[in-house]
Amino acid sequence: MGVKESICLSIKRCCYYSGRANRTEFWVFNLVTILIFLFSFTLLVSYSYLATSMGVSKSFLYVYYYLVISVIILSACFGLLVSLCGLSLMVRRLHDINRSGFWVVGVYLLSLIALLFFYQNDLINSLSYILFYSPFWIGFLIFLSMPGDKQANYYGSPQ
Repeated sequence: MGVKESICLSIKRCCYYSGRANRTEFWVFNLVTILIFLFSFTLLVSYSYLATSMGVSKSFLYVYYYLVISVIILSACFGLLVSLCGLSLMVRRLHDINRSGFWVVGVYLLSLIALLFFYQNDLINSLSYILFYSPFWIGFLIFLSMPGDKQANYYGSPQ
């Protein structure tokens, strides 16, 4: 499965939580998503650099603010779409290794509890949160990297 087919399949099955998703579909979708967010972040940083480094006129600042707000709004809409697609893709990836999608709920719930417990405005508690919670996400990503079942399982047949 190529990059284009993987992305198209992920978007077509955005709110489809049953079935299975192979590793290629999962990792290509996440890689392309990260690259798009990095591109939009780079665009914002470059516009900010241009606005602060040059002696700019008011008309340029209006254009700058319009571009920044447009990129932020587009990034937020894209982030919502990616969150929905990513959640369903993560559940289908877990189905591919014959696990329930409720593992995702557990990981996100644990993340929320840890964030609420460790959230402070000082550096020590922020580092404690990172050190406490990083092994859970790393373990979950390793779990998602496992090869899928070759034969049909409870959640369907392989793609």
